[in-house]
Amino acid sequence: MDPVLASVLMALVGLGARIVALAFQEARARRQDRQEQSRRRELAVLARSLPRGSRLDEVREDGSEVHLRIPPERVGGPREEGGSA
Repeated sequence: MDPVLASVLMALVGLGARIVALAFQEARARRQDRQEQSRRRELAVLARSLPRGSRLDEVREDGSEVHLRIPPERVGGPREEGGSA
C-alpha cells in the first residue's frame, strides 16, 4: 500500500473515532439532562405536597444530596408587595 494512502486512511480512522466519541458524549449529556429535569419535576411535586414547616433530605444514587426545607406559615399571612398604604 502506498505510504501516503496509508497515512490518509489512518487519519480518517482517527477522525472517525473522535467523531464517534463526541457523539457518545453528546448522547450521555442529553440523557443526564433528561434525568435531572425529571428529578426536578418530581421534587417540585413532592415539595408542593409537603406540609408547612417540614424538611426533606435526599441522597441520590450518584452521591449528590438535596436538602429542602418548607418554611412554616408566617404569622399575619403573606407579605404585601408595594409598600405601605
